[in-house]
Amino acid sequence: MPEIIKDADGNEREIYTAEEVIEMNKRYEELQEKVEKLEVKDYNYSQLKQKVKSIESKVLTKEEELNKKEEELADKEKQSRIDMQERYIIEASGGDDELKKRIMYHFGRLNDTATNAEEIRKKVDSAKVLAGLNTPNDDTNPLMTVGGVGNFPSATSRRQKEKFSPDLIDLASKFNKTPDDLRKHGVI
Repeated sequence: MPEIIKDADGNEREIYTAEEVIEMNKRYEELQEKVEKLEVKDYNYSQLKQKVKSIESKVLTKEEELNKKEEELADKEKQSRIDMQERYIIEASGGDDELKKRIMYHFGRLNDTATNAEEIRKKVDSAKVLAGLNTPNDDTNPLMTVGGVGNFPSATSRRQKEKFSPDLIDLASKFNKTPDDLRKHGVI
């Protein structure tokens, strides 16, 4: 602890011992080192901040370049689909402008989006059918193949049968039905 004495003017002054002065100098040097370390950290932090900003700007420029390339590729893909569509429509119309207009009209009315050559070809073929150029044959029309496979008797030939199997009669009796009810309702 410092001693307090009065000088000639009557002001109070603190007087430290030699050991206290040495201790205070050590403390001052420690604090000075901490300040230097903080300044170095602050300098390093500012350098890191600058590096992060430069990397962010590089990333943004690369991202912009990729977005531009993506747009260019999308435009090229769209243009190639349009060219392919035009080529298939001209091929389907045989060069006749009136038929081409009708096919293009029906092509635009079809709501599905064709993304590849096969889908575009199918859509043009559907537009040709709608334009009345040709009718679908039995191989391509899915409604013609719904019947299934097998030898099934027609409904009229089933009704013409008068006799029912014993199993059918037994089953019908469990539901309180007679063979006449089965004939009436057209059951096999």
